[in-house]
Amino acid sequence: MPRRHSTTALGSVTALCGLTALALLILVSTAVAEDAWETFVSENGHFSVALPTQPSQQHKEKWFPISSFVSTIYKSIVGHEVFGVNHTDIPGFAMAFASNDRVFQSSRKGFLEDSQATEVSYREIELLGRPGRELIYDIPPLGGRPAQRGTAKMFFQGNRLYIFYAEVTQAIPAGDVQRFFDSILIQEPPKDG
Repeated sequence: MPRRHSTTALGSVTALCGLTALALLILVSTAVAEDAWETFVSENGHFSVALPTQPSQQHKEKWFPISSFVSTIYKSIVGHEVFGVNHTDIPGFAMAFASNDRVFQSSRKGFLEDSQATEVSYREIELLGRPGRELIYDIPPLGGRPAQRGTAKMFFQGNRLYIFYAEVTQAIPAGDVQRFFDSILIQEPPKDG
């Protein structure tokens, strides 16, 4: 009489093969993603940073009683992972009315409100020899997007506020977030002559 394989054993072998194939796919896609990181240079923004994809660019204008401010936003998105840069030139007369700390606090509040996030921590840091702030926040799963952990690092170069941020899921290697922040370089804008 022919020997019959149990469906349980066959199902286990199939599941094991599927898991092995998934693991290989993740390893290959991670290796491809790591190789795809390139240095993005913004001539107008006077910065460079390593990103996993070429970023999109947009401008947002916000009006305040003393002036309107235009922010330039760059976003590199891979799946649900977002690496971004936001820079805003704040007019000198506006800086006379608002301290750097007040601008940092306003940016902190905006990040939390825009992403419906919960603050994890907020602290003073130094980045590229400049005093700044680091905001860590949790973004809840919304609209089919999984939960994310955000990290935003803010500092001034003259009257320009830079915010470099990463909003990522647990699936991304921690090294990618560190690579992003470690790659930040700021160039001095040319002097008007």
